[in-house]
Amino acid sequence: MIAECQEGIGSRPFTDLILKTKNLEQFVHDIYNPKNFVIDQWQLEELAKAVRKADVYFYSNKIPYEQQKKLFVTPLKSPNEGVKIALQKYGKDAKIVAIPEGPYVLAQTKLIDKLYQNE
Repeated sequence: MIAECQEGIGSRPFTDLILKTKNLEQFVHDIYNPKNFVIDQWQLEELAKAVRKADVYFYSNKIPYEQQKKLFVTPLKSPNEGVKIALQKYGKDAKIVAIPEGPYVLAQTKLIDKLYQNE
């Protein structure tokens, strides 16, 4: 994932939550207790889902590299490093998709696969 992150990690409640969380499995367990509710925790819940299913590589020039290491992702030094890793991992014919304005798009793999079939 390449993200500008113009506002840094996110809202103050989310930033505090992700930086204090040391174990995502424990976080997911703890959110079932209403006493542990934090505004914007849904963002960390979604990240926890993603990292359970996939390796998440991340680049942003607005969040310091050392801080990115605390975000449960594999930080990248450049977007090109991410492309290189993807091609090494999935082969030279790997499909890489750019989704500008990503938070406002609901990507569906069926549609993406169909786009590639038309090439």
